[in-house]
Amino acid sequence: MAKNVGSQFYAKAHGLLKGMSEGLNHPIFVSLNAERLESSDMELLESIESAILSKNKLCVSYYKKEFVLSPVRIALFDGFWYLLAFDGEKFKKFHFKSLKNMRILDEKYSIDDEILARIKRANSVWFDLVEPICVRIWVDKGIKKYFQRRPLANQTLMVENADGSAEIELEVSHKMEIKPLVYHYLPFIKVIEPSFLAEEIKAEVAGYLSEI
Repeated sequence: MAKNVGSQFYAKAHGLLKGMSEGLNHPIFVSLNAERLESSDMELLESIESAILSKNKLCVSYYKKEFVLSPVRIALFDGFWYLLAFDGEKFKKFHFKSLKNMRILDEKYSIDDEILARIKRANSVWFDLVEPICVRIWVDKGIKKYFQRRPLANQTLMVENADGSAEIELEVSHKMEIKPLVYHYLPFIKVIEPSFLAEEIKAEVAGYLSEI
């Protein structure tokens, strides 16, 4: 997995594993479709990591705009690297490889532990730090196993029905945390609650079908 992210990342983070694996026939294959981190990216990552650990603010250029940020985490979502940070009081996500001209400032900051806990429950880059809503979905017995093998980050309940299907509850902070998942598994999945989200998905699918 580390090799697929990039050779520099592998050499930096997994030197021990590299030594242990010498002479092996490598029977394991992993397809990890992620952005590769090159040498310059690794240098930037190390600098941001240092700033996060020391709680120093950063000054960065992002698409020709300059920001002073309080960095929280570096995250990998759906194959893309992001910097999660506060721009003043506003929580934002920045595409990591698009950051330029970074400087570590002397100014300090602090991050509440609850914010870090919420980030750990994120299902995708769409998540936010707002109060989450509870979503209940129905999944067909044919795909139930995927939710059993790899529960979603905020999956709080799974109830199995007599016909082999299941109902799952999870918390999301943005509807786009759940909509791509529903579209991925159609027609073997549907939103039960909240009703506004179920109706929105139904309208989007109907609109798509009317155009093809």
